[in-house]
Amino acid sequence: MTRPFNLDTDYPMLCEWWTKHKTPLLPSAVFIPAIGLVAKGAMGFLFVPEKTEGGIGIVEFVTTNPDASPKERLSGWNAVMSGLEAIAIEKGCGSLMSFVAQGKSEEHMLSKTGWLDVTGTPHLIFGKVLCR
Repeated sequence: MTRPFNLDTDYPMLCEWWTKHKTPLLPSAVFIPAIGLVAKGAMGFLFVPEKTEGGIGIVEFVTTNPDASPKERLSGWNAVMSGLEAIAIEKGCGSLMSFVAQGKSEEHMLSKTGWLDVTGTPHLIFGKVLCR
């Protein structure tokens, strides 16, 4: 189960998770145009261009709760990704992209949920065509 990201209450939690993951913090203003979802073990964001019919949505900053169990992280990841994909379809996106550093657990999770590595570079770009 997911809920919408609330900048005032969830951004501090996101920063806490990033700190524990040793990930650089981004300013809260980055998330103002995003559609965010939060689950018990994860949260993530969808950036959709204004004119979306058939366009590409960007899924970024999907982060897991480092204090959650592996099962909760995976369950949260799946819930957030499924929710963001559904929103992207609703917004008219024809495909999604996500940028992931090689070797991260996110790379493994994306490849297990129907996303494809479309680059093979040090910073992987994963893509997924959405079915309507």
